Amino acid sequence: MDRVIEVIDVLERLKNKFNVKTDRKLCKLLGVKPNTLSNWKKRNRLDYEAILAICKQNNLDLNYIFYNTPEKSCQKNYTGFQYSYKENIV
Repeated sequence: MDRVIEVIDVLERLKNKFNVKTDRKLCKLLGVKPNTLSNWKKRNRLDYEAILAICKQNNLDLNYIFYNTPEKSCQKNYTGFQYSYKENIV
């Protein structure tokens, strides 16, 4: 069974990891405009490439960021990582 990824939760976990309190500061980290972030929240959709890039750059655990699973103290392997976008149908 597929788990639904909630955009607001993903963004909050990113804020937590980067110790930022505001959406504006998160936007700067992600390299997106505030209205883009607002659209992500409204549509419950992410720019996965942007999120994956910042996770890879900062060696963040993808399972924690996307699914809130406990972080593992192992090396994250991003080599050859591929994803496919699948819309959540509600």
